[in-house]
Amino acid sequence: MNSFSNNINFSKISVSLITLFLLIWTLVDGNLIHLGILAFSSLVTTMLHFHYFESTDDKHPLNRIDFGLQLLFIFISIIKFFLISGR
Repeated sequence: MNSFSNNINFSKISVSLITLFLLIWTLVDGNLIHLGILAFSSLVTTMLHFHYFESTDDKHPLNRIDFGLQLLFIFISIIKFFLISGR
C-alpha cells in the first residue's frame, strides 16, 4: 500500500460527502429556517473536519478539497442566511 491510501478512511470520505451535500442544499434552498440550521451545521462540519483530518499540514488532496469545501460552506451559508433574513 502506498502512503496515499494509508491516510484515507471511511470517516474522512463521509465528512467530505456530508459537507458537499449540505453545501448543495444551501445553494438550492431559500427557506429561512433551513438556512439557519445549515449555517449552524457549517460550524459543526468544520469541527468534524478538524477532528478527522488531524493536521492542515497533510498534503493529501482529500484534506485540501474538504478544507476548501468547509470554508466555502461556512461563507455561503452564513452570508445567504443574513441576506435572506434581511428582507
